[in-house]
Amino acid sequence: MSILLCLLSIKAYSLYKPFREDADDYLQEVTQWQLFMVLFAAQLIRVKATGSHPDQQRLLGRLLCLLLG
Repeated sequence: MSILLCLLSIKAYSLYKPFREDADDYLQEVTQWQLFMVLFAAQLIRVKATGSHPDQQRLLGRLLCLLLG
C-alpha cells in the first residue's frame, strides 16, 4: 500500500508543482523516487527475493547504501 501511495504522490507533485523554484520541484521528485526505491527494496527483502545467496544479499545491501547515500 505504501508503494502505491508513494507513486500517487509522485504523480500529484509532478502534476501540481507546489514549490516556487523549479529546482525545489526537481529535488522533491528525486527524493520521492528515492523513497519509492527504498520501499521497493524493503518489499524485496520481505519476500526474500535474494534467497539465501550471500552474494545477492550483499548486492542488495550495497544498492540500498547507494540509494540512501
